[in-house]
Amino acid sequence: MTLTLASLESSAAICIQLIPMSSSCREFPFMKPPVGCLRWRAPIIERDLAGYPNSRKINGRIVYYATDVSPECPGAFEAESITEDCTYLDIFVPKQAIKNSEVLKIFLYFHGGAFMGGSNQDVNANEGAIIASEQNLVVITSNYRLGVFGFLFSEHLDDRIADEHGLEYYEDKITSGNQGLMDQQMAMIWTAENAKYFAGNAERITIGGMSAGGQSMHAHLVMPSSRDLFHKAIAFSGPNGIPYYNNSEGEQILQGIANLVDCCEAPAGVDPICVGPTTSEIISCMTGKSSQEINSAAWELRQILPFGNFARLSMIAEPYAPIINTGMLEEMPYYHFKKGEMHDKPTIVDVTDNEGYMFVKPAFSGNKCPNDTYPDSQHACQENMDLFFEKILSEEDFQALKEFGFYECPEDGSECLHKADEFLTDFTWYCNLRRCLEDGYPQSDIFRSHRNTPLYLARVSQRLPWQPVEDGVMHGASEHWFFNDTFRSDSKYEDDMKFQYSYVQYISNFIRTGDPNSIQEAPEICSLF
Repeated sequence: MTLTLASLESSAAICIQLIPMSSSCREFPFMKPPVGCLRWRAPIIERDLAGYPNSRKINGRIVYYATDVSPECPGAFEAESITEDCTYLDIFVPKQAIKNSEVLKIFLYFHGGAFMGGSNQDVNANEGAIIASEQNLVVITSNYRLGVFGFLFSEHLDDRIADEHGLEYYEDKITSGNQGLMDQQMAMIWTAENAKYFAGNAERITIGGMSAGGQSMHAHLVMPSSRDLFHKAIAFSGPNGIPYYNNSEGEQILQGIANLVDCCEAPAGVDPICVGPTTSEIISCMTGKSSQEINSAAWELRQILPFGNFARLSMIAEPYAPIINTGMLEEMPYYHFKKGEMHDKPTIVDVTDNEGYMFVKPAFSGNKCPNDTYPDSQHACQENMDLFFEKILSEEDFQALKEFGFYECPEDGSECLHKADEFLTDFTWYCNLRRCLEDGYPQSDIFRSHRNTPLYLARVSQRLPWQPVEDGVMHGASEHWFFNDTFRSDSKYEDDMKFQYSYVQYISNFIRTGDPNSIQEAPEICSLF
């Protein structure tokens, strides 16, 4: 199938049909590859399909074969295909929409992975195609830069903005750091600019994401530069309690990595702060290093450069993530939410029952005390709890927890892991969300007077059929329920299928109308406002 894509009428894209009712354009470039001198640069929109390996010139026209699988961006996790030339997206369009010249609502989705891993292939092509065809939506899944390539800060990165490329959207804006968030913004800009070529409505773009993608939604809901780029937002399992680094800490990270890749020297025995070369010279040197060298240094630095107690959880969970006090994102979204500073957009905030379980479970993997089969099980469990919480909490907070017994295990130690899950779920997801709602929303007359759109809070309590019972409803379960990958196996339980049908309808209705409630025989979800 051929679609005329991008803003060049002389270009076309050859797409593929994955299922009978949907067409899919895969590995489509929305920004110039962030390689070479464009590493750590603000993104530049892609309007020229020539020069790509998948491009051919046929009868004077550039034809791009959008049929491959997007590579994964370098971050931390191993993958079969990792390259900095990774900023691609996949587009799924109902076949009849193009045939009938329909104009459909768009769901632009960003993957999770702690800003360190994952790709738009986390939602595989069949799943995107099925949602598009069954729900009559345009579904787009996008990559964005990760790890130290997506979240490196220096004030001097701005020195390279005004050049011959012309950065358009970013040329008059502060863009230091947060390259990954800027890539997401560029995906929104590209989608709006090209929506008419794939049956999409440029004025009705719903953005969504899971985990780090959900955190990204929190950021876009408060960043001034994102306000006009989307219409609605859905945050699946987005933690709101992991602290971000500030610009000063971001500069320390830059210099620490530079020291490890021999782009500067730091005095022995002190924090790795560079002496000698200017920051611009350091960045120029680092641009010439391989992605493997930069990534290795970033992970070595993670072990030696914690930034005080506040960042303990960051260094473990998301060592390279959004940076605040940069002109783009002034505070953690949590503080904006508390003050009622949130774009007036229809929004769903979606969490699961056991967000923390999959993260605490590895800490207990060598523990023999899920039951009381030996006398010192409680002691062994408590020891594991201590080791876990010492890593993520300040000494003061850790001692307070011990004093008040907030996480003490029962006598037989059987519930130790679940107590840890409870704590981390509350600490990282629930408590901050609840406090935001209490402080920033229902009680704030100022906030309510400025908000004309609904905010929905969803809590998913249906365990995935392939999950062990003891795991509960895991972090990110909503992504599996929505993208229809739950029943690829033979575990087809009637209650689960009914739940999935209702859940998919809720989310799809919200994308189409801003109101999830148009399902027959399903309970109504009330807006918080």
